Amino acid sequence: MPERFTIEEINAQITATNASPVGFMNVTRALDPKREMSRGEFYQHMTHHTASYDQVIYGTPRKIADYLEEIFVATGENGGFMIAHPPATPRDLLNVVDFLVPELQRRGRFRTEYTAGR
Repeated sequence: MPERFTIEEINAQITATNASPVGFMNVTRALDPKREMSRGEFYQHMTHHTASYDQVIYGTPRKIADYLEEIFVATGENGGFMIAHPPATPRDLLNVVDFLVPELQRRGRFRTEYTAGR
């Protein structure tokens, strides 16, 4: 691979090998396909995309619940949240269950039991 390249060039290489470019195109859809970039720039974009750095929330359960509640109310209280974590750190998901869910339950923002049909 040359020192600088475009997304179009990489996509053409993927397609030429009969591999599916779908996942690659999904990850790079926010980039200009004709913009030339270095390997470092490409790596930085891929890292940012896969880690969702622009969507990270951290802090105490109260701080995170405040943020989620603010967003929930601002959007008309329709829907919910999708919580993801890196597979290498399963404790993060357990922290959500052990600490954040009880805080949201205290606020009436998360059910405390499941009823039939729900």
